[in-house]
Amino acid sequence: MITFLKKIKQFLLIVQDRLIRFKNAPLKFIGHFIYWINLVLVKLIYKKNNENIPNLGSDYCKINQISINEDFINEIQNDIKLDKDIFYLDKSFKYYLSLNKKNLDKKKAMFYDDNFKYTWGYNRLKYIEFLKKNFEDDLKKIYHGANYRVENILLYRTKNFNKFQENRNTKYHSDNDVPGSIKILIYLCDVDQYNGPFCYYSNSKKENVVVHGKIGNSIIFDNNNLMHSGSATINKDRLALTFTIVPSLRKKIIYLENKPENIIMTYNCFTKYS
Repeated sequence: MITFLKKIKQFLLIVQDRLIRFKNAPLKFIGHFIYWINLVLVKLIYKKNNENIPNLGSDYCKINQISINEDFINEIQNDIKLDKDIFYLDKSFKYYLSLNKKNLDKKKAMFYDDNFKYTWGYNRLKYIEFLKKNFEDDLKKIYHGANYRVENILLYRTKNFNKFQENRNTKYHSDNDVPGSIKILIYLCDVDQYNGPFCYYSNSKKENVVVHGKIGNSIIFDNNNLMHSGSATINKDRLALTFTIVPSLRKKIIYLENKPENIIMTYNCFTKYS
């Protein structure tokens, strides 16, 4: 009887939490719910040995070293200089997890302009091809053969803080991204203790792990579960590229060259467009 009452209490607490989330951010709540349905369907269709999809978890952090040629680095350097706004959508049911123009400008002024060189307006398609070339096999294993869609691509330079030792970048956190999402972070410069190495907390080792690496060092992780952080950029900048990826039931995804700059996720995760 006591166990039954505990389960009832836990259920009511979950319901209460969901109602609060819906009240505070109804569009975000609905969007996450749609992605949760997508994840459930992917699990049912691509179920394998009762493993999780994505096949990662709160202690998973896979580190690879990929080759990036000089021409691609030069393209990246040109893209990082763009610093131009592209079109944005104030109201649209096609997208969610977006910022209106006022909040976008405020976020840039308070966060990106101070800490980051955040780039818009580059061609997404070449980065999608780069991802497929280097990570296709890993992503198919993670999603048990299901296809995937790239929702968000970020190219940015984390600025240094002139020998400040404390971390002025992100604190340890897990992301509140859509169900099933993973992230890939790629170093586009050599990263050591002086320019913001990626850090995460290992549950198995019970310690913080700092990831140093050369250009092309890549990190695949479950951003919703792994506790992670960008550490202090003491006296050197860090240039990085990140992808946010979700599983898809679509066999083929058609990627748009540009996305509105205030968009994080597509509302309809069942569409063939991204």
